[in-house]
Amino acid sequence: MDESVIVDLISLLKDPQAQVRQQAAEIVCSLTSTEDGCNMIYQKQGHLALTKLLGDNIAISKSAITALVNMCGNAAVLTDMANDELVDKLMENLMEDNYPLINLNLMLLANVSTNDIGAGAILQLRQKQGKLKGLHLCRLVLWFLRTSVESTEADPYQYIATILNNITRLYEGRDLIMNKNRNLIDKLIPFINSANPIRRKGIINMIRNVMLDEYYWDQLVDNWNTDGRLKGIVYRVCANLNGDHRVEKKELDPIVYSTVKEREKDVEIIRISMDLLLIITKYQNGRELLREANVYPVVRDMHMAMEQLLPQEVVDVIGDVVTHLMAEEEHPRKKDGPIVEEITEPGKEMSPEKEESDDGLDDLPDLECNVCFATFYAGYVSHNDHCKNAQPSHRSRSSLSTQVSTYRILTVFYSEIY
Repeated sequence: MDESVIVDLISLLKDPQAQVRQQAAEIVCSLTSTEDGCNMIYQKQGHLALTKLLGDNIAISKSAITALVNMCGNAAVLTDMANDELVDKLMENLMEDNYPLINLNLMLLANVSTNDIGAGAILQLRQKQGKLKGLHLCRLVLWFLRTSVESTEADPYQYIATILNNITRLYEGRDLIMNKNRNLIDKLIPFINSANPIRRKGIINMIRNVMLDEYYWDQLVDNWNTDGRLKGIVYRVCANLNGDHRVEKKELDPIVYSTVKEREKDVEIIRISMDLLLIITKYQNGRELLREANVYPVVRDMHMAMEQLLPQEVVDVIGDVVTHLMAEEEHPRKKDGPIVEEITEPGKEMSPEKEESDDGLDDLPDLECNVCFATFYAGYVSHNDHCKNAQPSHRSRSSLSTQVSTYRILTVFYSEIY
């Protein structure tokens, strides 16, 4: 196509008549279906003109967003698009009632997040000197949690998992996910077993990114030998690798058998799962937990069942994990330690309605209530103070983290007898 035609076509994207803009956007969108077409549009700055159509009517914005998604293979296009203005516009679209292009908007946002500048824009690191940092992320996570782990229905929010993977490549992203007040990590861990492979892959990668940061490893490993986060992560990853297979002569946690119905078939998810287990073997307490959880027979049986499908690089990682697990520790950790007993203050016994639920989502705010969401964004655990006089449907139960408890440490000393 002649260059002058491309220039004229791009100029029509700014035409005051909606019908003209729509026809021009549709033609540009069709051109971006090929690499040559993408290059022609990029050379004439067509991608910048398309970003101005994100808030246009649905037909025009659909063609514009699709064209931009097609052009994201060009790193220069991503760099040009990765800015606060584009991210804010996409988030505005997502907040509209009954918006029909949620999946497409999030697909573009996921592509933009592969660029460090784009990931920073999603985290709002530069907006108002960082005062808005994490606002978009909190909304994205809350939208993501609207779909259950078991859901097999069409999932317009699935690409948020990819965004979470990409933004946790940055320290600021990991910091927001691991924020103790918002407690996002605990709400996301169950999606390791999501029925949706895009969600599974994104969340496992996100956790892997967090584990690579030694500072946050310490938080993940808290209470590692009881019911801490690390144990939940390991069991859920093993559930994917094991499926409904029964490991002979080994006792596995019930979650390994009951969480999923069949063994993971996606080779890429197996690869990142083994990478995650390999990271855990870097640390002695991680290796000890993997041994106690009988991870070796799970990995062994998965390898035997999938051997013909796994590339050599995955087989090599499996070998490394097994080597670490079979090795003896130079300084074995003593298993004896303090006994911790939780004592509830007199008069503070929890009523039935305040017991912790299985899904861990009781303390999530109502996105439709601005005060609730603002409270959650600010980092407070509970938003019920605002809603206590509201209708019952608007209130949620308090999480266990809001209950006042005191702890009495009973330290018992054991002496070894030789």
